Amino acid sequence: MCAITIEIDREALEAYLRNIAEKLPETISRILIEGADIIVEEAKARTPSRTGKLQTSINVIREHDKILVGPTEAYAPYVIQGTEPSPGRYVPAIQRRLITPTHPSFGTHPGIAPNQFLKEALEATKGSYPEFVSHEIKRPVLGAEKQLTYKTDYWNILNAVKIKVEEVTELKSVVLGEKSKIYDFPIAFIIPIRTPIEALSTGYIRHRVGFRIVVMTQGTEPEICQSNAIDIGCDTYDKILSDIKLGGKSDGIDPILFDPDYSIGETKTLSWVVLEFQAIKDRLEIL
Repeated sequence: MCAITIEIDREALEAYLRNIAEKLPETISRILIEGADIIVEEAKARTPSRTGKLQTSINVIREHDKILVGPTEAYAPYVIQGTEPSPGRYVPAIQRRLITPTHPSFGTHPGIAPNQFLKEALEATKGSYPEFVSHEIKRPVLGAEKQLTYKTDYWNILNAVKIKVEEVTELKSVVLGEKSKIYDFPIAFIIPIRTPIEALSTGYIRHRVGFRIVVMTQGTEPEICQSNAIDIGCDTYDKILSDIKLGGKSDGIDPILFDPDYSIGETKTLSWVVLEFQAIKDRLEIL
């Protein structure tokens, strides 16, 4: 019988699980607090504002093992639940309502329609919870393991891009970081460009690894040359987006640019299409 043998390092596995168990209470607490912060920001954006007091009073309140989100201003329930119409115009200076018997509608307060901004904020942020919780749960796991260096992650992405571009059958050459004076057309150059970096609220750093793909063709007929460049550029675009995870090397890809152009010489035409993308990579860099 053909078989494979699987061996488990029990000590390493037990240490790994202990590390997760020790950090679990802290992880749960962080998930609750930072998850509540997401709702707070959304609720503030949806809160009606005249003086700003109600908006600024929305905070995270911790009570034992509970996390509460809401405003602390005394009039908040009236805004959220609304009020019925009531007779008389309230005058704060005398703390009374003014009513004219002969004109019962004089000064009648029409009431306030309910504004469920807290409920709306909860509904609006539901979609962000799965990714957020997934990131937070990974923290103790990645803290226990050695994360790949940024250099490794960066080149893994670019090399994965090169592999995808090489799958475009019309291309005869694909160049990444190589200098060559002899080109075999059609050719694609993969050029690393600017990588914007942003900090996420979960301790992750999001790297948008920028890269440019220049597809070039050469020929004697300008229209055919340009048409070929555009066709190959479109195929390259489709190939990159056919696997936005790049075989697990990235967390997604955003297309940025598709720009055809050409140059007509005395005997030959050089046509090209510039494609730009950003490969997203979220790295846990703040433990």
